[in-house]
Amino acid sequence: TKDRGVLVELYEALNAVDMTGCPDPTPREQALMRRGIAGPTMGSLAEEHTPELWSWSTEVHYDNAAIPLSVPLYLTRDEVLPAEVPALTLLVDTFKEESMRIFNAVLGGQRVLFVGYNHAAGDVSKFVLAAASMISPPVVGVMRRVFPYANLNDLSFLESPSFIAGVTNPVFEGNSTWWDLLCVLNLPEGSGACFTPEEKAKDDALHNKKSSAPPPLTEKLSPEESADDRNEAKRLDSVFISKVMSATMLGEEWVRSMFRDFTAQVMDQCLAAEGGKDFDLDQAPDAIRKQFQANSTRASSFRSSVNAASLVSNPWAVSSADGPDIANRSKIVVLCKCSQILERPL
Repeated sequence: TKDRGVLVELYEALNAVDMTGCPDPTPREQALMRRGIAGPTMGSLAEEHTPELWSWSTEVHYDNAAIPLSVPLYLTRDEVLPAEVPALTLLVDTFKEESMRIFNAVLGGQRVLFVGYNHAAGDVSKFVLAAASMISPPVVGVMRRVFPYANLNDLSFLESPSFIAGVTNPVFEGNSTWWDLLCVLNLPEGSGACFTPEEKAKDDALHNKKSSAPPPLTEKLSPEESADDRNEAKRLDSVFISKVMSATMLGEEWVRSMFRDFTAQVMDQCLAAEGGKDFDLDQAPDAIRKQFQANSTRASSFRSSVNAASLVSNPWAVSSADGPDIANRSKIVVLCKCSQILERPL
């Protein structure tokens, strides 16, 4: 069709762009760069902390026109939504406290499905991409398991043991074997609800609806989790999401940075456990001890998920792929003008 031809031409034009002159910062350099920048919504600080060299400019030749193209060098390959699109802010405003259920499911590599019956596919897709941005960066490779819009004509995404997908057909709701966490959108009301298969079965029974979901089960603690740990985890989640919800007016970049740092915190705890470090939690400050214990189940789920491949025992190690000039290129630390990069983990 004609519309498909336009897409083909645009695809070919984008892939024809000569990227040989584009700098290729390492993930460590990108993390340092991000610590020293401010999003456009942060006002004049953005200009001070965004050196020109952090954006590479070129052109796309399409339809007999040269279209300017700017590539932000600090963005990872998993980031497809610009900060000007407040997708994660919208997700938090819509699901509120239940946003943490989505975060934990995505972090643990579960099958997360967004359903928006009678919603525009573009709106549903935005929530899918927003959920991915909750953990990426620092988790890498998430976009390979993201399906912004799926339908009954192609169910191949169900073959993945971990995915974030969006649909508009309510048929997906009734097949609880297809998902681990169901996120139902009701954008006209500005709300959303999350269900596990057991919760969906209970909700269907309450509304006299047929459901293929199993009967509700009694929630059990994992072998590594105590009742106190679970309660502390819920408290930590509540404190975190309350803080985010109270300051979403600071902009999309700030909201993403909050989840980015929370994810990095869990990954640091995973690395500490894998490294065999002996933490004397009894001697640690009470806040640190509670935080470590509250994250224990979250960290365990992360380590057993596909996301664990993102764990790097020494993120500052120089690999052969980095090239011999890594020492010179790493001087970007000086450009960051941000002392906090030395005070807290990336």
